Amino acid sequence: MKNIFLIICLFAAQNIFGQNTFKVIIKSEKTKEPLQGATAYIDKLKLSTASNDKGEISFTNIPNGDFEIEFSYVGFDRTKKQFTFPLQNASEIIEIELEPNASQLGEVVVSTTRSSRSIKNLPTRVEVITAEDLDEKGTMKPG
Repeated sequence: MKNIFLIICLFAAQNIFGQNTFKVIIKSEKTKEPLQGATAYIDKLKLSTASNDKGEISFTNIPNGDFEIEFSYVGFDRTKKQFTFPLQNASEIIEIELEPNASQLGEVVVSTTRSSRSIKNLPTRVEVITAEDLDEKGTMKPG
């Protein structure tokens, strides 16, 4: 019985001293605004999370050691940073700024119409525009 208690105490002590918390705020480099929904991924630990509405990301239970964390957001360049845990200022919140990537996103136009008919009685209409049609329209010169 004493041996089991001793083993449990050793594992508990290891968990208490071997776990770290990592807090970061993801912002746009250009506007300095927080990015809601940005993601952070630690490949070695297979951990990922997304930022809240204030751009805050928090990881808990990170073991001691060196870890590369990848930060990403749609329309921005990915950034990888190396961190050694435990951090020197563990209570400090780190700010990561992501650089916008304009070539990654294009403009999306959504249009709708209103009708007095019931949705149950309407067929679903889908229009498909092929890449060939888009290329042809892009190269046309107004006459």
